[in-house]
Amino acid sequence: MYNLLHEPWIPVQRKNKDIPEYISPHRITEAPAAGPVISVAAPRPDFNGALLQFMIGLVQTAYPPESKAVWQEKFIHPPSCEELKAAFLRYADAFYLDGNGPRFMQDHDLVKKEGRQNTVDRLFMEMPGEQTREKNTDHFVKRGTVGTLCPSCCAMALFTLQTNAPAGGRGHRTSLRGGGPLTTFVMGRTLWETIWLNVLPPHVMNRFGNAKKTGMADIFPWMGHIRTSTNNETTTPRQASPLQMFWGMPRRIQLTFEDHTDAAECDLCGCRVHTTVSRYTDKSYGTHYSSGWHHTLSPGTTDPKTGSVRPRLGQPGGFSYRDVPGFIGNCTEREITRRPAVAVQVFREEREPYLADIPGFPFRLLVFGYDMDKMKVRGWQEGSFPLICVGNGIRSAYDAEVSGLVKTADLIAFNVRVSVKKALVMPGATAAGNFSAIDAEFWQDTGPEFYRVVKDVQETLKKGQSLRDLNLQWLAFLTREGMLLFDRYVQPGMIPAGNPGRIARAQKNFLVFSSPYNKQIAKTLGLQNPPAQGQIISGTDLTGTRPDLCEAFISWWSELDTGAGHDRAALRHCRTPREVARTPAFHRLKMRSEMSGLLTPDTITRLAIIAGVLSHVTENKPDKYEPNVNRSFAARLARPPPKRIREKKPCVSGPQFRELLALEDPDSLYTAMIRLVRLLGGSVDIAGLSRGIFQWNKCIKKEWAYAYYAQVPGNETKGV
Repeated sequence: MYNLLHEPWIPVQRKNKDIPEYISPHRITEAPAAGPVISVAAPRPDFNGALLQFMIGLVQTAYPPESKAVWQEKFIHPPSCEELKAAFLRYADAFYLDGNGPRFMQDHDLVKKEGRQNTVDRLFMEMPGEQTREKNTDHFVKRGTVGTLCPSCCAMALFTLQTNAPAGGRGHRTSLRGGGPLTTFVMGRTLWETIWLNVLPPHVMNRFGNAKKTGMADIFPWMGHIRTSTNNETTTPRQASPLQMFWGMPRRIQLTFEDHTDAAECDLCGCRVHTTVSRYTDKSYGTHYSSGWHHTLSPGTTDPKTGSVRPRLGQPGGFSYRDVPGFIGNCTEREITRRPAVAVQVFREEREPYLADIPGFPFRLLVFGYDMDKMKVRGWQEGSFPLICVGNGIRSAYDAEVSGLVKTADLIAFNVRVSVKKALVMPGATAAGNFSAIDAEFWQDTGPEFYRVVKDVQETLKKGQSLRDLNLQWLAFLTREGMLLFDRYVQPGMIPAGNPGRIARAQKNFLVFSSPYNKQIAKTLGLQNPPAQGQIISGTDLTGTRPDLCEAFISWWSELDTGAGHDRAALRHCRTPREVARTPAFHRLKMRSEMSGLLTPDTITRLAIIAGVLSHVTENKPDKYEPNVNRSFAARLARPPPKRIREKKPCVSGPQFRELLALEDPDSLYTAMIRLVRLLGGSVDIAGLSRGIFQWNKCIKKEWAYAYYAQVPGNETKGV
């Protein structure tokens, strides 16, 4: 007979071996020349998750740590294969997959004539149901792709179904945690470390069931009479051992084994065996687990009405760092408290401080589960996140800060999505399409920086320093990434093809909402004193122009009329940038600018344009309405000229402004900028003007377009 504790049925990956190897459970600590076992290697990712839960449940049942000292000892010095084998054999009778007696996760009282015959592929969670097959609508997940399974793959499929069983029609009971529960593991360097990191001492496990229930049938429900639910009877934690959380059996199933003289091929893994499974019998109204069960490997949410903890289920969109606070600690949002799995909580409170002394230990959290729509599988979700070791003295402050960083990112992500909608869709119109892709990109793009920032948060808290600068830098980074996403979806390079006024206003509203002066942002990040208006926060300047370079332009301009020379007059007589480059004043500016390290052949030509244009400036006047120097000059062009201040017409009309943005030739740009300075009466913001000319690329043109169209009268955007 096929016993899951004796047979080599678990596919694993060893450290120094490329091909997976099949082992029996007690060999997980074996370390031959091929290296230790580092992970399971099933033919399907959901089977990998099921096998990890199987092994954790087996070790938790047969080999739990009696004390903290024992746990620490066995983490450093794993038990031998013989020690594990002896511990597992006490429960061998519960792990026969076939035979005439009790079978692993099967109802041995079920007879074929009472149940319904099914093909073996129905054990897979994603396979179409009866109604789908009858209507012939299984367009993407086809029936009949798997007709025969080997005992190993069949055991994996059976355990996966019983552990994650979804609602499947009348009388088809869900798993102990509901349909498609999320599972979280603390990951180690080897398979044994991963298992042992998630195995809990008995005194912790006993809180989640009736510790007095120690019989085989109390742990493994198939070892006794199955608790059916024909009359909707429920099974509560008080009626079973807490260990039954690993061995729950909501479905009444019995496999049909077939023996072959010639070896048959498994349609899933490709191996050839003499015993296969092609069909099974099932019957509805199996064990109906009540909602009071709490699994130690599942994160949960607290019901605000009843206070009960419900297992979290998979959701569309997968996982990102936005979920981290609820996976590693308690996180309350909109009256709903997310709680970590008990195994993760024990790790952080008791085991993490001990493991922190092991140099280079890679703390990681593995999260996986099905994304379910009632009984339909929409997908399999899996992700891993680094776990940063934090001392108990700063843990509460660290958790609060990480929660604030994530909430800020959530606000900015929402702001990006809303701003894109406002830019693309007319007011009052219905937005077509799915904008959730914006959120997914935002969380993916900002993930690596988040983990760098939280590492800096840990170091800053250790030193007892303020987190204000880190928070401002995080906000600046989120704003920049949000703007990049906004640009990607709105395509401001094609701004004349859309509604430039609406796009510019949406972009301006995005920046206003995302600023540290927003009360909601400031409260979330704990910013008591936001930076001064107009101050450039590290990471927000997208043009690449250094502030000291602008200061060099201003100081050079202020010296044009000093000394015995006539530099200003000489520059004003120049008709092209090439003529400017021959003047002594230009070379003085070039020498000052070389210290910035930004000069290239292209920028030297633009530097000549700046020198010639600034000679026509008579007053350096920063724009009081637009403190951002990247936009101040363009914003001034959207308002009336000084001599016609009461008029509503801008200095530069919409068509003229678009012609300006289209300029690429240096001579044409030089002439146009001089004409604009004269139009403004020689009073301009030198920093804004010089930055624009020095960069003059898609990025600065986009900034100018946003600034201009956000302030220009509405009639200038009509007909564009």
